[in-house]
Amino acid sequence: MGFFTDVDAYVAKNEADETLKPFIEGLKTVKAQLQDGTMWLMQNGLANPEAAGAASTDYLHLFALTGLAWFWAQIAKAAAAKIAAGDADPFYANKLITGRYFVERLLPDAGAHLAKLKTGAGPVMALAAEAF
Repeated sequence: MGFFTDVDAYVAKNEADETLKPFIEGLKTVKAQLQDGTMWLMQNGLANPEAAGAASTDYLHLFALTGLAWFWAQIAKAAAAKIAAGDADPFYANKLITGRYFVERLLPDAGAHLAKLKTGAGPVMALAAEAF
């Protein structure tokens, strides 16, 4: 839960910055999805270890995407500060472009991971062991 607190503090501190808006919005969205997945695991994984096992890979992907969204928000903030200070090195503009690519093209995968996580153990465990 400490991770969520840290992300929330970062969002609150930076959400008024228009330059960071796509990064902060993406971070808020994926963090909410991670919280949703965490609550689902807490409710279902403890009662059924197979549900926790079936969800594990998608939960880790969801967590990784959340961490990467937070990193990209921090990178974007640093790059935007350099640009605002007059640094014309294309490195910083390219960081913002690459970060936007992540937010717009890769981060939406989080929704799919959350949906798969919530299917539970049924689809994973449906095939009998003898069928392998």
